[in-house]
Amino acid sequence: MKKKYITGVVLMVLCAMTGCGSKKETTTVATGTDALVLEEISSEEEIPETVSEEVNGEYGSAVIEAEVKLPEKYNTCSIVELETDFYDDQDIKDIATQIFDEGSYFLYMPYNNEQIAFLQGKLAELAPLATDPKEIRQFEEAQFMLEYNLVNLAEKHDEIDGEIKFYNVSEDGIGEECTCNIFGTIDGINYFLSFTKSEEEYCFMELKKWRDVSHSYMDIGDECFDVRLSGNACTYSIEEAEELALEYVKGLGYEDFGVVRTYNAICDTTYDGETNIVEGYNVYLGRTYNSFNVPMSYENYNEMYNLVYWDVTQNANQRRISEDIIEFVKVYVDSNGVNVVQINNPMKVSGILSENTTMLSFDTVHEVAKDTMKTIVDEWQYTEYVDSIELGYDYIMEEGKIVLIPVWYYYSGEDQTSNYPFRWIFVEINAIDGSVVYSQISDLE
Repeated sequence: MKKKYITGVVLMVLCAMTGCGSKKETTTVATGTDALVLEEISSEEEIPETVSEEVNGEYGSAVIEAEVKLPEKYNTCSIVELETDFYDDQDIKDIATQIFDEGSYFLYMPYNNEQIAFLQGKLAELAPLATDPKEIRQFEEAQFMLEYNLVNLAEKHDEIDGEIKFYNVSEDGIGEECTCNIFGTIDGINYFLSFTKSEEEYCFMELKKWRDVSHSYMDIGDECFDVRLSGNACTYSIEEAEELALEYVKGLGYEDFGVVRTYNAICDTTYDGETNIVEGYNVYLGRTYNSFNVPMSYENYNEMYNLVYWDVTQNANQRRISEDIIEFVKVYVDSNGVNVVQINNPMKVSGILSENTTMLSFDTVHEVAKDTMKTIVDEWQYTEYVDSIELGYDYIMEEGKIVLIPVWYYYSGEDQTSNYPFRWIFVEINAIDGSVVYSQISDLE
């Protein structure tokens, strides 16, 4: 699990700040309970376009052959305070009304006998209308699972009365996780909408074509075998797919989001007698201000990595909890347009703490990063390769507040020949005070 350690988290700016690259000055910021004075933290130095260097520890080394990536407006960075804006019952109703054809949607919660009987009848009506082989198969699988639930249902949830809202369907009735599932059509096409949340821990929404309920679309590298074999069969270009995704997300009210990264995508399962081809893109979107966003990494954009894990310290009360609440949107686009939408941990802006934030010089940050790298490679006794250095945002949580601050990311390689091309964060340094936000050594602590 990604663990972040902050010694100088910026929670409130006490005096006006100027951008990276401006004249030297003394700036005071608040870091929760104590004030931190940063003297002469900015310089006129040029940030290098590339870094080629070897960092040698006593037992290991880090080889840096990296391009330095900067936001377009890297001199203008806003510090943004956020708060969670998790979905409630009214949000579910509003979203269902907004996206589904009128009168087409209904609650899909087969957790008691009444609901199972209701769904069996609804699916029996809809299944004969399906012509897509994958959709037909999904109707068959759903009816099988309904029969299974009817025979093996151990706990009746009589409170599920058909109203569209969150329900707690944990076996013991005391779990914190709530869910709501809805079946409906969009322009006559069957879709499945699901919501899951645990109060103050995590929240996510997923909209999926019915045909794909049992499956997901995996990121694959540009140079992997499947892409080299036949390319991407999607009729949209990457740029067109990104435009479609961005337009759809903004239509749901997520105006402050921009495209962070787009991957070729392939279905995770091949059916008997069918060839699985690359025919779409996964578009990742993150909150964006003045061209600053949270750059792509496995730690920042993998929903199951960031959202939850199982706390098994008390066997009688297992529950899923989260250390990091990171907000992002993932959209799968194929030749038919938007096919899957995932919204992870929705938030809202509480305020802008600084519109033009002073940051440490790159040389200062880089020295901290190199010292941290030495510690890591000596602990692991190995050689690590850093191929990208990037300035961007990260979500920092302290004293109940969530703040977007600028950080410098040092990344391990993104393997474009792989079906899992995500790059990994090797070291992450606070661009304001030089503290280590995260490193691979954190996972040992």
